[in-house]
Amino acid sequence: MTPSKREAFPTLACRLMGRWPLLCAFLVLLGALPAWASAQEQADPVPRQEMPLYDSKGRRDPFISLRALRQDTAADLLEPPPLTQRPPGLPGLLVDEVTVVGIVAGIDQPIALLRGIDDFTYFARPGDKLYDGHVLEINGERVTFRRVVEDARKNKHVSRVTKRLNSQDIQVVEEQGGNPDEEL
Repeated sequence: MTPSKREAFPTLACRLMGRWPLLCAFLVLLGALPAWASAQEQADPVPRQEMPLYDSKGRRDPFISLRALRQDTAADLLEPPPLTQRPPGLPGLLVDEVTVVGIVAGIDQPIALLRGIDDFTYFARPGDKLYDGHVLEINGERVTFRRVVEDARKNKHVSRVTKRLNSQDIQVVEEQGGNPDEEL
């Protein structure tokens, strides 16, 4: 015998009534949570103060390891100006911004075909200047550049960068004790 809807309603109501206080408490807490969080932010007893700025007056920070300074010099390198503010042509391109796309045997010396990020192709001979270095030598399938980069402390870092023909293969060798102002 199945109970009718009238007989089943009190049973359902009794079940819900048993959980009703718990459900009401949950809804009240859920509604009060945003107000409690904003009241907590407003009643913060510790005022927030900005940290004072340290002025090193050009001196090295004594709490930074000298070894860490020597290793992190690449992070302190100065950013070059945008391409629009550099000289036009090959002298305005960085060594990292050119790709070797060809090497031609010239009458007295080989000539490298370099494609820049401006999508132009340039002819380069040993000794031709770029923004941060110059072409050092051109051999069969590779071009070697001498790059001089300055860091934030005005120290100059000299390296030889070798780029292969039609390849992403780049070899960088740091020169120790090299004179950055020395030309060819």
